[in-house]
Amino acid sequence: MELRHTLYDIIERPASTPEEGATVVYRIQLHPDSDIYRSHFPGRPITPGACIIQLVQELAQDHFHAPTLQIRQITNLKFLALLEPQHHPCIDVHLQGNPAQFQATLTDGPLIFARLTCAFSS
Repeated sequence: MELRHTLYDIIERPASTPEEGATVVYRIQLHPDSDIYRSHFPGRPITPGACIIQLVQELAQDHFHAPTLQIRQITNLKFLALLEPQHHPCIDVHLQGNPAQFQATLTDGPLIFARLTCAFSS
């Protein structure tokens, strides 16, 4: 199941294709009324870790124009703060690397929610 349009929407994407290895930033808006948040957790919705990983994969597919890009390995994954859609409805997702391997960081200003390094296959 694709999470775009059900859990989040892209509200800003990189304007152009940067040089390989440069950092690009996607701005996304979370949908606090999503069914996912209704069950995780009622009364205090928190973005599940699996959904964070999947939205990073979807943004990588969008950025690299590779709809079949699949995560092969995650070599580093840190959840550093709770991503609550009511308190942080819009966040930035920073991607750096190439289609084979890249790093992603989810932030709202100085607050870092998650950081991961992924290897992909197509």
